[in-house]
Order: sequence, then C-alpha cells, then structure tokens
Amino acid sequence: MGKKIKILINDKETECDLLFTVNDSNNVIKYIACTDNAKDENGNAKIYLGKYEGDRIIPLHSKKDEIFLEQVVSVIRDEVLKNENWKY
Repeated sequence: MGKKIKILINDKETECDLLFTVNDSNNVIKYIACTDNAKDENGNAKIYLGKYEGDRIIPLHSKKDEIFLEQVVSVIRDEVLKNENWKY
C-alpha cells in the first residue's frame, strides 16, 4: 500500500493504509478512506471513512456525506474493474 496514517479506532491509535482523500465539490470538506487491513466477520477488509480535519478523522453523520462518498467509491470501483489485469 501507499502512505500510512494513524487514526483512533475504539479509542486506540491504529496505523492504517491511506486509500484515498477527496474534497467535496465546493473544495471545503476533505474526506478520507483508510484501512487497518483487519477483516470483518465475512472476511472483507474493514474500511474507515470520515471527514479529515487537521489530524483528526470525524465520523460521517449526514446522509449527504454518505451519498457523496458512495458515489466516489462507485467511480473508483468502476475504474478499477475496467483494468483488464484486475483480479478478485
């Protein structure tokens, strides 16, 4: 992976791989996605999404934020799947 960052997960500082950052359309809010590479009960990697303010990640609380990031993830997924070398 690329850049490492540290975030709080369950009040414990955890090193994570930065997946992406993106600004909203007004360039006011910076969002972040990262993973500590832990797996959920289904074996999927846990991904943490939030607003990035200074050195803090603020959890998403609005539906608008969730919809925006779902759209970003959808575009990234579609672009990755276009890559003929991509394998599950």
